[in-house]
Amino acid sequence: EKHAYTYGVRSTALATRRFGAFVGQSSIKTENTADALEQFTLELRNIASGKAETITPDELDRSKTDLIHQLGGNLEHVKRILADTTELYVDSLPIDYQSRYAGRILEVDQRMAAAEVARITPDRLAVVIVGDKQKITPLLAAKGITPQAAPAEFTE
Repeated sequence: EKHAYTYGVRSTALATRRFGAFVGQSSIKTENTADALEQFTLELRNIASGKAETITPDELDRSKTDLIHQLGGNLEHVKRILADTTELYVDSLPIDYQSRYAGRILEVDQRMAAAEVARITPDRLAVVIVGDKQKITPLLAAKGITPQAAPAEFTE
């Protein structure tokens, strides 16, 4: 946000029994796409290498509170209840997963958070950019970034 590329970047970690992913997303003005991507990649590299500030206890507490409240919020919507229930079967989770969720989240400490940060791999970054290809491609090329089209099965 200090560069004024966006009003905010959101991120989340996805975890399943088969894969994990760190997902970041934002809305960026077309003319700032390449600069914002370069900055995002730099931030990830700094986090992964330990150059960036570590997660503070306050940030960890806020994150844990958000995750716990999110579960309660999911109970307000039928589609989210269905998604949470489906997750139990798809990921072979125990039937008491949701009832134990808050307690498990509260167990996460600084050491555990740091261990997960170490798993971020910026060199395996896959980026999806949606926008005016004719305007964005030259901006990316100027940064040495060569876009590749998504496989057809992803765009059907």
